[in-house]
Amino acid sequence: MSTTLIINAGEFSPIPNDLKYDYVIACDGGYTNAVRLGIKPDLIIGDFDSYDGDPDKDFGEIPVHKYNVMKDDTDCMLAIKYAIRQGATKVILACSLGGRMDHLFANIQSMSYVASRGIACELVSATDYMKIITNETLSLPIEDGYSLSVFSLTNTCKGVTIKGALYSITNYTLENTFPLGLGNSWDSDQITISLKEGQLLVIKSKIQ
Repeated sequence: MSTTLIINAGEFSPIPNDLKYDYVIACDGGYTNAVRLGIKPDLIIGDFDSYDGDPDKDFGEIPVHKYNVMKDDTDCMLAIKYAIRQGATKVILACSLGGRMDHLFANIQSMSYVASRGIACELVSATDYMKIITNETLSLPIEDGYSLSVFSLTNTCKGVTIKGALYSITNYTLENTFPLGLGNSWDSDQITISLKEGQLLVIKSKIQ
């Protein structure tokens, strides 16, 4: 299960047709989103406070890990920890935007948890793409109708370099108390983003 797709119970959104994954976990009401996506999960995890059906009857032969509502981990975090224990080298979150802002922030923190363990982590939707990079380089080809933003998740991100953008920087230190990286755009066929230290959240968003 080198790449694990985790389908959450956030606002439903299609995922890219060419998205590659090896294993699928649906979190609680995320099972409903998985059905809409036409994807059969390999595992369902949750306390089932956001699922309208009967978790003891509805899932057929799909394995279910059921938890008490009174717990420290979110359902998404339970799925992430399971994926890491099983040896995942990449985690992709789907149906993880929209609805409650506190859940969105929790999902971003969960992505940070994954990245802090040296595991690649992305979030995908029909309108947005997120990826956390750490001490690496990310290249994104030009895409009409999209903006690109970067934010420091750690106190600072040191040695940030952005090339091929309207606003380019070299060896810059971004801080998590100032949104300098909001709303950039392509100035060439490709934007390249790199940093030397910290966790940098890269967000590609469709311009409404």
